[in-house]
Amino acid sequence: MRAEGPDNSSVPEPRRRSGQKSRRFAAGCGCVAAALGVLAWFLSREPQLTDHAARVTNVTNYAWIDDHQLLWAIPASSHLSRINLLTHEQRRIESIDALADAKTWNGVDIRAVAPGGNHALASIARLEDEWRSLLRTRNHGLIDLAGRLTRELDAGESAVWLPDGRRWLSLGPINPDDYWDSSNPSLPALWLRSADAPHRKVGPIAAPKSVKALLGVTPDYRVVMTDLPPGIDEPSVTILQQGVFPSNAPEQKATLPAPAGWFYRDAALSPDGNRIAWLQTSAHMPPLIAFLRGFLPAMVKNFTVTRRYRILTSLVDGTDIREIGFQNADKANSGVSHLKWNPDGKRLSFVFGDSLYIVPAGSK
Repeated sequence: MRAEGPDNSSVPEPRRRSGQKSRRFAAGCGCVAAALGVLAWFLSREPQLTDHAARVTNVTNYAWIDDHQLLWAIPASSHLSRINLLTHEQRRIESIDALADAKTWNGVDIRAVAPGGNHALASIARLEDEWRSLLRTRNHGLIDLAGRLTRELDAGESAVWLPDGRRWLSLGPINPDDYWDSSNPSLPALWLRSADAPHRKVGPIAAPKSVKALLGVTPDYRVVMTDLPPGIDEPSVTILQQGVFPSNAPEQKATLPAPAGWFYRDAALSPDGNRIAWLQTSAHMPPLIAFLRGFLPAMVKNFTVTRRYRILTSLVDGTDIREIGFQNADKANSGVSHLKWNPDGKRLSFVFGDSLYIVPAGSK
């Protein structure tokens, strides 16, 4: 037996026309709602940092060698590469001669290139087979940019180069054994090392109790630090400064609270030591989209912004704050990270998604 549908010929003509009008009206409302959603997105969209930034694709782990050259860690390998942004030439550092077996490496995170561009520091993740299980450890590596990674060093939380380009400071506990005993942490300290004798440590140099990260050392040998833990958002940040030999500058401190709803994520010291670049983050939804969401949620749900970033700069004492720009991030990318200064001090770079972006740092 064949099922038969209703016989529309039996429906009175006025009712049929009324139904068609209702469907046309609903379709028209849907089109208007879609148009309003698109209009809301355009009206509420701010200029983005990436709109007019120079872009280098597929570079997410990097450090500046000079104004036009990058040191890049090739993903999923222990190899490094030099990239010339003017000639687009890429030269891979083929040879790796570390004290550890390179086959156990599963990540290289480039920290900083020394003034003069001869050496760099990297954080190296290794897999070690201990007690019949794989343990992931992280050490510092000294990279000779003339050719190879030449040393694997002791662990360290943060490291910055001194102006001479031969020595660096690393942040760690006064008692080195406390690297592996988090239940009994000691006070933070600065350890001085040299590229000429990388296994010789000088220190410890007492550091302020609250310090969590080293930003850099100024040309007059003041080390600039913060209490901002790596990878942790904080509603305020404290800038700490103190002299290291040959400077005997006294300790200085300044605290910067973020505006309501914003959090500090990262910081970077300019090459001349005069300014700090700040990365802040906040959960965000444009006001117009928030208004329309109450009436047309289905039409504006695709325009929801889950995270907002902005870059600012200030003097090293926390004054003269200047806004560089905003960047909105959705669920499809990993947000803004790896904020750094270009060696010329006139540009800032950051990673967004799978690319590196370069923007002006504003007037000094």
